Amino acid sequence: MLKFPLDYLSDSKDTRTASIALQILLAWPQKPRKCKGLPAILLGLGGLGVPGTSSVNRWGNYVTDIVDPDYNVLGFDQRGTGPARRRRSASQVLLGLRADKD
Repeated sequence: MLKFPLDYLSDSKDTRTASIALQILLAWPQKPRKCKGLPAILLGLGGLGVPGTSSVNRWGNYVTDIVDPDYNVLGFDQRGTGPARRRRSASQVLLGLRADKD
């Protein structure tokens, strides 16, 4: 999970954060330390009930076969339909309501 502040530009002491689920396919899974610092291809696949994290497992090897095997492939759960939890609707965010508990 990638955790980040809800508002980077705010001067307030608001410490609330949001999380996005990430999935990475390492260029060399047998040598993970060697993969640090390699460029990454971001897959933005997913949508309408399909998390983008699953696209990495499904399409990552095809992408590196076409582009370059020395790239890590990264996907994220852009709509909160997969591993991301405690989602809030736009109206909940605007009204300051908390997400339903799991």
